[in-house]
Order: sequence, then C-alpha cells, then structure tokens
Amino acid sequence: MKEAELKGLKTMARKTALLFSLIPRHFSGKKTLFASLAAITFSATILFSTSASAEWVEWIADAETGARVHKNLNRSSFADDEREDSEYFLGLTLGRYNQLADSARLRLAFDLDYGLFGEFEQLDYRKAGLSLSMRHKLAFGADAAWVKPNMYAAYLDVDDAARDSFLFGAGVQFGKRLTERLDGRVGYMYESRDGEDGDTIPGLASDVFDQESQTVSIEASYSLTERVLLTGGYAYRSGEFDSSCTPTNFVEALQRADISAMIVDDAYSENFCTYKVSGAINTFSMDASYSLFKGHGSISLGYEMNEGEADDLSYSSSVVRALFMYSY
Repeated sequence: MKEAELKGLKTMARKTALLFSLIPRHFSGKKTLFASLAAITFSATILFSTSASAEWVEWIADAETGARVHKNLNRSSFADDEREDSEYFLGLTLGRYNQLADSARLRLAFDLDYGLFGEFEQLDYRKAGLSLSMRHKLAFGADAAWVKPNMYAAYLDVDDAARDSFLFGAGVQFGKRLTERLDGRVGYMYESRDGEDGDTIPGLASDVFDQESQTVSIEASYSLTERVLLTGGYAYRSGEFDSSCTPTNFVEALQRADISAMIVDDAYSENFCTYKVSGAINTFSMDASYSLFKGHGSISLGYEMNEGEADDLSYSSSVVRALFMYSY
C-alpha cells in the first residue's frame, strides 16, 4: 500500500473514531450490535475503496446542520389535536466514491444523524446507517441520461422507546440534464420500518411503527446563477403511516378509518392515541440554496407540504427548513 494511501487511512480512522464517540452511551443491546456492524462495514468500505481495480477513489466527509419547523407534527386528522414543534439536527457522512469505469461510480457511506425537539423531547433521536448507490451514465457527454440504483439500512433510536426502529430502503433514480441550467430526476423507493410495540389498547394490535410504503417522485433543479440553485419536487407515497389523536376523537377515528394498530402515546406531553393506517401521501417541496466556500459549502431554505389520506381521514402538514452543509 502506498504511503499516501496509508496517510489517508490514518486520517479517516481518526475521523471515524471521533464520529463514533458522538453516539450516545445508551445505545445498548441490539442497538450496540447494529453500531458494531456499522463500524465493521464502514471499515470494509475503506479497505475496498483502496482496491487497485478502481480507476480512482475519493473520500466522502460531509456535515450538515440546521433547523426544521413542523406544523401538524403528529399528522393528526383533527384540527384541535394538531401539534407543532421545532427540530434542530446534525448529520455526518463518511465514506468513499469508487470510479469503477468511465460510466459507473459507486458510493458507499456511513451516515449518522442526531435531532433535538424544542418541546416534545420524547421525539429526540439518533440514527446510524449505511447507504450504497451506483450512478451509471447511459451514454457519453455532460447531457447523457443516468440511472442510479440505491439502498440504505439504518437503526433509529428515539427517546420514546416505542419509536425505536430498524429502517430499510431500496430504489432507483433516473436523471438527465435537460438544458445548460436545468436538470430533472424521477425515482422510485420501497421502504420498510420495523419498530417496537407500544402500550396496547384492548382489541387492537400494537405494532404501529411496523410500516411499509412505496414512493414515486419527480424533481427538477434550475441554476439561477453560478451560486443559486432552485429545486422543486413532487412525491406520491402509498402505504402505511402513523397518525394520532386525543382520546376525545378516538371513537371517531375508529369509525372513519380501517385502523390496523393503535397504542397509548405520551410523546406529545399528554395521552394521545397513535394509530397505523394505510393510505396515500402527496408531498410538494421547494428549496433554494446558495453555494459557499468555492462549492464546498451551501446554505439553503426549503418548504415542504404534505397532504395525506386514509379512508375518510385526511391530514395536512408542513415543514419549513434551514440548512447549512459543508463537504470536506
């Protein structure tokens, strides 16, 4: 192994050690097992990325932080049960790119996310996961279309133990530069969540956070200037999701939707009934970002609106977000 490669490995080892030191000490049991598997897999990523068969390799070391303001955070169908809160988050990504051929690029990374809520502290979370994707150009040239199969696996640890979950997703994305300033993407994603059981309600299952869904999406980005990028998108999600209401609206929720599971939930600082339904969610989003530090960093502002429906129940929610990102 060349001296430069050894130096790179040592630097990444130090960064990896620092990253794992941020994982809270109360990761125990199966959470510790997942973190250990993640560490082993990430180490394998580093070794794989130094393979002489790759045309070139490149480290990934990205950080992002920001805030989100959630309206109807609990996806309630009843106006008097809607709750709002602010979320502050930090995300770190470490990994490698491998240029396998002129038209194929592999990305394998370890991702760590940490979030804190202003009022509903039971929703504070930590998430550790692995992501894998390969971008393949279907022709030569900057305007060539490309396809990118991708997948991820992660563990979500929430202060409210019922929300602890294993997460998995797999999908594919297609994209193409349409003009010098405009490019578009369409995608499909299957996602599965394996959560814990909560406090049961007689006669109903309690696996509210065991969920499966499929999402199709379309997105476009426009370079307004050399530094300003505008992005807009739409996604249609079909499958299971959780919603909640206070006991006052409990009977009406049962009458208006086919509820497959329900638990008593105190994550919103009072007793709620959180339940699982099958339906559809329409998501509209737009973002504006400004490039900094010669392209290594950016700040962005975004807005997302969700319209969900399950049988005779429906809900609306929204998220306003501000983000700072830096790539080393």
